[in-house]
Amino acid sequence: PKGDVHRAMYFNREGLWKIIGVSIFALGCHSIIPDVYKSLGNYKEMKRVVLLAFLIPTAVYALFMVSFLIVFGRETPQIATQALASLYGSFGNIIGNLIPFFAITTSYIGIALAQLSNLQEFLKLPRNVAFVLTVVPPLIVYLLGIGDFVSVLGVAGDTGDLMAFIVLPIVIYITTKGGRS
Repeated sequence: PKGDVHRAMYFNREGLWKIIGVSIFALGCHSIIPDVYKSLGNYKEMKRVVLLAFLIPTAVYALFMVSFLIVFGRETPQIATQALASLYGSFGNIIGNLIPFFAITTSYIGIALAQLSNLQEFLKLPRNVAFVLTVVPPLIVYLLGIGDFVSVLGVAGDTGDLMAFIVLPIVIYITTKGGRS
């Protein structure tokens, strides 16, 4: 009842680069697929789970984004759920901060465990080296003062996933090819 479609009808090109980084970050969760397969042990079941794990959050996030833009328009904060406080007071504030907290925490834990496992399994790195490579880069981003949520995801998507999608496969290829010679 508080929505108006006209509030969502605007374009802000300054936010495009951040959206690209956030999107690349979200797509970077592919690193968890080997662990899903290992856990399920069935390729067809893994495909179904991965497809659903992609489609369901995409639909929920699209609905989420549209509903917040229709209600708040240009006034939608970076962490959109924090706007719930203006509608529902302290209860909205609590819920508005718990939703991103759980989303970020569970995503970070899942991706970190998958990354740790992949570094150990595929690159044959010792656990302590894999742990440092998994934990230190996000810590550096945090310590550099990149504090807002969207900027952190943008940095992670634009740089971290660039490393994971381009540099790491090249290193794996060179390592593998070098091992066969």
